[in-house]
Amino acid sequence: YTLHTLFPYTTLFRSWLRDILPDDVPEANVFTYGYRDGNSVDSIARDLIRSLENKRLSRPLYETPIVFLAHGTGGLVVKQVCWFSHSSICGS
Repeated sequence: YTLHTLFPYTTLFRSWLRDILPDDVPEANVFTYGYRDGNSVDSIARDLIRSLENKRLSRPLYETPIVFLAHGTGGLVVKQVCWFSHSSICGS
């Protein structure tokens, strides 16, 4: 189990990603991502893609599937990430 932070943050509360998931899925690589208010969804999505590309290319994670957990605006960001990634791969 490895918790990667793509955006620096601190927390004082118990996080199930950090504190509980390792017991259930010890081989998981978990990434957290935060963004600042005021940026567009497109901008945040492109930043997330760049962060994931950098992290996945620097480690043997390229073939590892990605599962996103998001809510609210984060869900819109994930939707854009999927759209941008699909468009890039398919050339459309």
